[in-house]
Amino acid sequence: MNSNATLLKNKAFFDENALDLDFIRANEHLESHGPRHVPVSHALILEKFKNKCESKGLTLFNERGALSRNGERYMYVADVMPEAGTDDDYNLAVGFRSFNDETSVFQMSCGGKVLMCSNMMMTSVVVPSKKKHTTSINELLDSKIEVGLERFNHDSAATRENIAFMKTVPYSDDILGKLLIALGRTGLVGNTNIMKVLAEVDKPSYNDNNDNTAWRIMNACTTVTTHRISNPIQAMNISNLMHDELMKIIKPGYVPLGDVQDVAAQAA
Repeated sequence: MNSNATLLKNKAFFDENALDLDFIRANEHLESHGPRHVPVSHALILEKFKNKCESKGLTLFNERGALSRNGERYMYVADVMPEAGTDDDYNLAVGFRSFNDETSVFQMSCGGKVLMCSNMMMTSVVVPSKKKHTTSINELLDSKIEVGLERFNHDSAATRENIAFMKTVPYSDDILGKLLIALGRTGLVGNTNIMKVLAEVDKPSYNDNNDNTAWRIMNACTTVTTHRISNPIQAMNISNLMHDELMKIIKPGYVPLGDVQDVAAQAA
């Protein structure tokens, strides 16, 4: 199962131990930057977040954390195991960041693809989870995490519905052709990768050769973004784009999930 959670950090962040609560406590920096600025322990946020996920029955794996060496910035991402008893062959992801240096707020992400980067880049943002580090943050932190996880549950259900719908739509060259044209017209997917999608549909490298539904097309797109595009930011954005363009073709009126994507995709 491919990871849908990506964390990119530079040398200003610790490479190891950033998931260890004791290590975080020993290295985080909680000095206030002003009369209204209230820094919050990264270890406390991580503990609250993981406890809340557990209480909602979410099993996290492929966890990654990053703590800045000055102790003020923290990022976390993880994949979420599909629900027990389902035949899901995909997973979704969650994450949050909290910067105690006033450069950013507490904020959560969730969805099919989650990426956080030390350069302030963040995708699949849950806007209502946003909270500044001011006097009310300790009182509202639990509710902000709750808001983010409620969105995760909503998007999980919607994603399962979308994929189940793809699996009911018979494959056709007409659908594939419309998708390839749509991708080309966005200007965000290069001809090479468009042709790789076509090749993967005709001869899947990893997926079911006998799948005769629109899910075959989505799997081809995922293979290209996962195995053929080396830039993780481009891969994530192109994957979301391919999914949404396919859904628009097979389900008129489709509305993409999520609040915002902070990363502008480039031609891949």
